[in-house]
Amino acid sequence: MKKKELEKIGFTEKSFNSQAGIMVNGKQIGLYILSIAGLIMLGGCSSTISHTKVFKDTNVFNTRIFDVSKDQCYQIVKEVGLGNGFRIVSEDISQGKIEFEKYFQERNRTISITLQINLTSVEETKTKVHLNAFQTTQALYRSRSVTHLLIIPIPTGVQASTVKEKQQTIEDKRFYNAFFTQIEDYIKKELNRQK
Repeated sequence: MKKKELEKIGFTEKSFNSQAGIMVNGKQIGLYILSIAGLIMLGGCSSTISHTKVFKDTNVFNTRIFDVSKDQCYQIVKEVGLGNGFRIVSEDISQGKIEFEKYFQERNRTISITLQINLTSVEETKTKVHLNAFQTTQALYRSRSVTHLLIIPIPTGVQASTVKEKQQTIEDKRFYNAFFTQIEDYIKKELNRQK
């Protein structure tokens, strides 16, 4: 509607500005401006996403260099993992990769720890070990099925389902230090045995 037509039905210029915003060329822009301002404010209130923190932490605690060859270190890492009750999920000796897994049961929850280890030669007698550890928690939920015969409930079975509750990277430095300390101790024992 044009301004003259709106004035005929009782709207004045004051009512344009006070009702729904400013009219420009017969179009109301106040609501548009208010909507855009609201979206900008909501965008500014969003929380920081954790992926922005990934490369800011310069304190690397999941890597160590050991004074043994890659082949020797691989066998030692394998012994340490198996000695701690982990099972080997996969291994590739040529690539220097090994993956371990260990399960714990706590009531109706199963917790699994996964270790992914990569070994790279730094020099002929030095090996860098990268260790990544993950914890996965799964819960077992059971429900009973019941059918009714007239007014008497009769159990017909139990249904069970497993739900993954969470999966996270283990960031406790003590965990990594304990693993690397065991490798160092094993290397010392091996060197003393060879003397």
